[in-house]
Formats: sequence, C-alpha cells, structure tokens
Amino acid sequence: MKKTTYLFGLLCGSLSLAACGGGDSSDSNQVKDIPTTSKYIQITGTAFAENPLKNANIQAICQDNTGFKESVKSNEYGEWQGQIESDKLPCRLSVNIEKENYYSYIDQGTRVNINPFTDMIVAMTSGQVPSIWYKTGKDLNKDQLLTATQNFQKTMQEKHYNLDNKINVFTDATKLNDNVHSNIQSFLASLDKQVILKNYDALLLLVKDGNLKQIPERITLVPIFYDQTVNLSACSHNSNFPTFYTNCSSNLLQDFEITNLVDTQNGEKCILKKQADVITLMKNNVQVRTSLSNKDIPPNHLSLGDGYKLSIQNTNFSLEWGQQVLKEFSLDLDVSDQGQLISVSGKSNEPKQEFTCVPQ
Repeated sequence: MKKTTYLFGLLCGSLSLAACGGGDSSDSNQVKDIPTTSKYIQITGTAFAENPLKNANIQAICQDNTGFKESVKSNEYGEWQGQIESDKLPCRLSVNIEKENYYSYIDQGTRVNINPFTDMIVAMTSGQVPSIWYKTGKDLNKDQLLTATQNFQKTMQEKHYNLDNKINVFTDATKLNDNVHSNIQSFLASLDKQVILKNYDALLLLVKDGNLKQIPERITLVPIFYDQTVNLSACSHNSNFPTFYTNCSSNLLQDFEITNLVDTQNGEKCILKKQADVITLMKNNVQVRTSLSNKDIPPNHLSLGDGYKLSIQNTNFSLEWGQQVLKEFSLDLDVSDQGQLISVSGKSNEPKQEFTCVPQ
C-alpha cells in the first residue's frame, strides 16, 4: 500500500501540479471573464429639409463613442432606422447628404427626427455650431433643451410661422407636407429670399449665441408663371399647410402656349398650352389633354417651395398615345422661383408610359 502511494507521489512530481489537483488553492477560486452579449434597441426617425432627405447617411455618437450597430441610410421618404446598444443613450445624431448636414439628439425613447429645426435647437442648447458639438460636444441638459425648444417655437410664432406648439419636433413623426415639413419649407424659402444673411450656416452662428431675432420672417410666396401671377385663390387651402394648395380651378392659370420644348429622350419638339379649362401637352403622335377643375378626383394640387410644382392627377382626361387611350395619367409642371418652366412630365400607370419635356 505504501509503495503505491510513493509511486503516485513521484508521478505528480514529474507532472504539473494542476493536473494532479495540487498547487496554489487560490487558482481554483479565481473568477474567469465571461463575455457579455450586448442588447440592442431600434431607433427610428425621419430626416427632412425642403424635401425628405432620401438615401442620406445617418450616424450616431453615443456613450463610450459607440454608434449604430450597422450603417444606416434613409429611404425615399426620409425614414430611417438603426440599432444602438440599449445602455448607451444619450446619442448625438447627424444626417449628411451632399452639402446638407443637420443634427439632433436623443436621451431616451426610441424615436428621433433630424431636420433644420432640431439642428437650430441643438445649437441654442449647446452654444456651439452643431457640426462641432456633434464631434466633441457633451450631453445636453434636459431642462436647457426644453427651454431652448420652447423659445424656438415662440420665436417661430412671432415670425408668423404656424408651427404647432403641441408638436415635439424631435420625437413626433414627420411626414411629407405635414405641419413640421411645411414650416421647414417656408423657413428655408424665406431664408433664401432675405438679403442680410449669406446662408443657413451664417444663421446658425447667430442662433448658437441665442440671437433668434435673425430667424427670417415667413414670406408669403406669390408664384408667377411666365410673367403672369398664379391665382392661389382658385384653390382650396388649409392654413396648417401653408405651401400646399388643392382642388385648383381653371382660373389658377391664364391661357398660355409654350413651344420651345423638347423631349428629353429623343429631342422631339413638344408644345404645352392651356385654353379655357383644358391643358394640352403634345409631341408628334402623343397628346395629353386634361381639364383643370376643382372637382377633380383625386384633386389636383399645387406645392410651393423653392419654385413650385403643379400636379394634375385625375381620371377626367385621356392620353392619346398613337392609337392607345390611356387612363389615370398624371401631368406635372415643375416651375422655377422666377416663374419659368423647368420641366413638364406625363406618366400613365396602365400601361406604363412616360415622357418629359424641357425648354431648349
């Protein structure tokens, strides 16, 4: 029995102590690092300026310099969504597309918008240009953010914008032509027409220091079309959507004829004219004829902004495409701020046909 014990002891002496159950007893009490699995939450929002910012890059800087789990882009409606670690709020956010950059902030919840209004409120709260705050800034104080938001909305009312005070521009869903979007359009159009400030960035330098007096007064747009005033009183208008008019009658435009147009695809000559309540777009064997009526279903509409668009969409007309008569055809006129036609497009749903004419 003693010999067996002795042999076991020799074997342990020649092998590692750990393999034989020996060694420092403290090793067995050490707590090993166990990898933790991060939990993510989904953040959604919209990115808007004059129009929805589509295919734009959305980025976030959260606690510990974390950000979105994967790259985030907006869709054609400016909508986006991305995942962040659930314990990394608050986050600074940015949207970037070409030369447009706007910023925002989220400290709780799962929804946040990014637009010029959130951008200016961030500047007011942080006292910094938003692009600098985004990279190096600190978390925003909740009370200061609320005060800045209230002061901004009060100033917008004083400047004759009709921004709804009940709407939270950071968290409430923003959609095309709703109250927030229409006021953003009015703001940018008014900023473009004032002569004191060079651009939006120049305004931000003043806003960050609390100088809200330089926010431009809302300018009522009076569109023209080839030196004739567009008669907005011929349309229905909801004051909540100051740049959007519907159910326009034939009195919207005086009679006209524009002949210096060509098809963008093949260079064929186009003619656009209005006589009485009928608007006609012609090229060779293709002709679009539609009545401009306040009884159209769906209603025609006029959208004002940097320039404007007249969209005539109804079933009370036909398109003669060779021998085909197409229904449900839309006719869109894009007009510059100076009242010149940028393009006129016609499109049919079934069968699908489309052509666009532009000035030579």
